[in-house]
Amino acid sequence: MYTDLASRMEELEARLDVPTVSWLPWKYPEQPTKVIGVVSDRRTKTSDFINKDGTTNVYPVLSIRDARENVEWTVYCSPAQLQGKVERLDPQIGDLVGTSYLGKPDENDPQSPHRHNFEVYERAADRRSDADESPARTNESVETSTEATDSSPANSGAVPADDDIPF
Repeated sequence: MYTDLASRMEELEARLDVPTVSWLPWKYPEQPTKVIGVVSDRRTKTSDFINKDGTTNVYPVLSIRDARENVEWTVYCSPAQLQGKVERLDPQIGDLVGTSYLGKPDENDPQSPHRHNFEVYERAADRRSDADESPARTNESVETSTEATDSSPANSGAVPADDDIPF
């Protein structure tokens, strides 16, 4: 038991030494245009941008640990970037994923959308349930606009379930 605890503590210590960096390759050209790794965290963020109707958008934020480069990338999947694809593929903690920045179709047009690709290569749940099966794969390119849209769940008019209320 102590050996197992000691190895887990060593793994935790190694994780604490991994730097966390926001992935913004269109802003910082020295950053890689591709990030491949394991999802270590998934949360949401409310956009600072206010829509014409006064609402704001909520979008996913993924932390992707790249063990080869010893870095954890924070990928902001805002409406101007990867939101639709990430919401459709629904990556979970432990999934092996990859994303790439493909640039803008027209670098001279400031309204030209950023283009990305995102793929979930292997689901953590699949690895746990059956190690012999082939990994689930998808590969879709996504063109996204830099303008906010009203298509987020927060603006869809959908009412969340109340099944977590304790009464």
